[in-house]
Amino acid sequence: MPIDAVLLQRIQRFMDRGEFAQAANELDKQLLNFPDDPILLVARAQVSDRSGEKDLAEEIFRRGARASGHDPFGHRHLCSWLNAQGRMDAVQSSVAAGLELCNDDLPLMALGFLAGANWDNIGDSIRQFERVVDQCEDSEALNIALNLLSATFQSFGESSLVYHIINRLVSLNPNQIEFRRTQAFTSLYVDNLSPQQLAQVHFDFGGMVERAMQPRWPSYSNNRNPDRKLRIAYLSHDFRSHVVAHFTLGLFEAHDSDEVEVTLYIANQPDAVTERFIAASQRHRFLAGLSPLEVAEKIKSDKIDILVDLAGHTTGSLTAMLALRPAPVQVSYLGYACTTGLRRIDYRLVDSVTDPNGADSLSAERLFRLERCFLAYNPINPLPDLGTKLSDRPTVGTYNNLMKVSNSTLRAWAKIHRLHPDVVTVAKCHLPTAEPLRSYKEAKMRQVIADAGGDPARFELWPYIFDLRESQVAYERLDVTLDPFPYNGTTTTFEALAMGTPVVTLDGNDHRSRVSTSILRHLGLGQWVASTEDEYASIAVDLIRDREKNRENRPALRSRLLASDACDVNAHAQALEIAYRQMWSNWCENPI
Repeated sequence: MPIDAVLLQRIQRFMDRGEFAQAANELDKQLLNFPDDPILLVARAQVSDRSGEKDLAEEIFRRGARASGHDPFGHRHLCSWLNAQGRMDAVQSSVAAGLELCNDDLPLMALGFLAGANWDNIGDSIRQFERVVDQCEDSEALNIALNLLSATFQSFGESSLVYHIINRLVSLNPNQIEFRRTQAFTSLYVDNLSPQQLAQVHFDFGGMVERAMQPRWPSYSNNRNPDRKLRIAYLSHDFRSHVVAHFTLGLFEAHDSDEVEVTLYIANQPDAVTERFIAASQRHRFLAGLSPLEVAEKIKSDKIDILVDLAGHTTGSLTAMLALRPAPVQVSYLGYACTTGLRRIDYRLVDSVTDPNGADSLSAERLFRLERCFLAYNPINPLPDLGTKLSDRPTVGTYNNLMKVSNSTLRAWAKIHRLHPDVVTVAKCHLPTAEPLRSYKEAKMRQVIADAGGDPARFELWPYIFDLRESQVAYERLDVTLDPFPYNGTTTTFEALAMGTPVVTLDGNDHRSRVSTSILRHLGLGQWVASTEDEYASIAVDLIRDREKNRENRPALRSRLLASDACDVNAHAQALEIAYRQMWSNWCENPI
């Protein structure tokens, strides 16, 4: 290739400085000698795009595609650019042309899918995509396709395809840490993994991280007085308008400043809620643009005593950085429904319901069980007034992310249909504008219900509600909220109860499947916790049969929740401070 890394870096520097004319001149000189080089053409098209010359950019992108021939390079860039412009018809035609020359190219297939190609037969399209994934040996192509499709597929509950792609990537690249992280995160939504298998996926990831990232500091200069004021730090990318804020903002505001000094390490872009987090802390650090090592060095220089990670392996997290051990005591808490797999994280904060005796083998971290519910709900916005209107027909279902609505959940819903002749079951879709995808997903879910003996006509997939207040008011449409499994709701469980809607859950056998059990039992509502799918259906139907009573009880249910320990952030903050003090005393006795 005539273009080399040095030239590419020079072009990038010009573009970063906004010196588009200089970048164009450099590339035009090269194109005089190599007019049909795809890399030069794509780079030149990108310069034109950045400088606002969209028509010229398209012309050059198309030249790059033609010059690529049977190589997908130029075709991918053309289709990606058209996709970014929102020109879906053009994407479809360009993908079709590219696939004629580059048969079964995964990124082109993914771009075509995003643009709506073959949406008239989505099932066949997905099955074809899976077949190509199984045969693909090109990790770069697989990774591009994963990045293109993961958000879309996860948003309408097709996590199995995402897991399919990431497993293929891991099989080809068993030592690639980021692929293993994605595999661990996605595994939480897999219906048929046992607790031991789920834990093992995380142990494999954690072990890989800890082999690749050795502890950076052999010792700590922190004052080893077990009774002094502690420096507690929280690390997250969700110090913003996000569901996690319902469990953290009130906690930080309630911390006793005589006992702990709170530092926030903020990995997200700030918004109005971020300012409230900052006001609730003694110190904060923004982490944008910092490498994991730089973040660790900042934590170490701040002499943090206990570092609490709130993100786990969710997208954008810095959990793996804790393998460097920037703090003497490290804790995983709240934001991840499983072990991180990292043994250099000392503790996981849980309770005796989410992680009862015997669950220790499922965690790389030492389990620190609170005597109360492991979290406390404190909504960051005022709750809407409770309504009294009921749906025309008995209606039950969930507003959880569709990735959590497993086939096992749907089969249990079929049992509800068999027990009650009129009940409608519903779920809420996260793709309000992509009607073909919504229709496909609804048909697929109905088929699972039908195969399990339910009535598919009595299942509906409702559109997503963007407005927070409207989404809360929407609980009035449900007689009963049906908790999904094996991955329970958390925020949705509290939201439903706060809107006076009963929640039925199935008691599971690992943390992700016992969160709602913990919430309900700590509220004294253990009668809504089922031990079998048949009991889950029976409890729901018993609640449906007395709709008027449930409606009348809505204010009492809200009051019960808000007056409970599960919403007492002051008591929760005190419990955490006691836990932190014990963790710190343990370290002072045996510093490592």
